[in-house]
Amino acid sequence: MNYDKVIGYVLLVAGLCLIIYSAHLAYSTFTGAKSPPEIFELKDVPSVVPTDQTQMPEVNVFPPSFLNQMGNLSVYSLLIMLLMMAGGKIADLGIKMIKKLG
Repeated sequence: MNYDKVIGYVLLVAGLCLIIYSAHLAYSTFTGAKSPPEIFELKDVPSVVPTDQTQMPEVNVFPPSFLNQMGNLSVYSLLIMLLMMAGGKIADLGIKMIKKLG
């Protein structure tokens, strides 16, 4: 029995499993079934109450909750992409081991 070929198939299956698992995580997160990990947590800045007519109140263009959500989804997307690329490299290594001996 050729152990290199067996290891190649194991690496191929492991890489494909990692890709499928990453795709499942991405799908469940972006459909709302699962929430992304909380990495960013911006606090709400209190608005300043004007004392006269010339002073303008402080206005948030984007609310902190929106910025938190977008930041968390962006970092999570990068993590998922990294996992998928790693799975592709592992599967590629397995394919090369199988072809070398085939």
